Amino acid sequence: MFFGDLGTMQVLLPAVSAEAIEFSQSLLAPLQEQNHRASDALIPTLCCYLANGRNTSRAAKQLEVHPNTVNNRLERIAQLTGKSLDDTDHLLDLRLALMIQEVLSNSPTGVAVNRERVA
Repeated sequence: MFFGDLGTMQVLLPAVSAEAIEFSQSLLAPLQEQNHRASDALIPTLCCYLANGRNTSRAAKQLEVHPNTVNNRLERIAQLTGKSLDDTDHLLDLRLALMIQEVLSNSPTGVAVNRERVA
């Protein structure tokens, strides 16, 4: 994959600041703590829900769970983060936090990224 193919991610890659990392970690921390219980799977559910255009039926099918399970997890996510999944600003916060974590997890140093080619 080339840097230019990353879309929104190419804006984040050179600009992941300490503040952005703190923002992401503080927002996602309650979900990560809950993820220790295998039945919750909150972060994967949130990622799948967003990747499927906020369609709970498609997310449930991909996650191989009942749509009510997805809805229950989404309610738990909203409770733990204080973010409404019906509010576009809150959705942006959650998506941005997930993107920052993705950038950090794909970067060996947690920040540095080759602008020419991203593996």
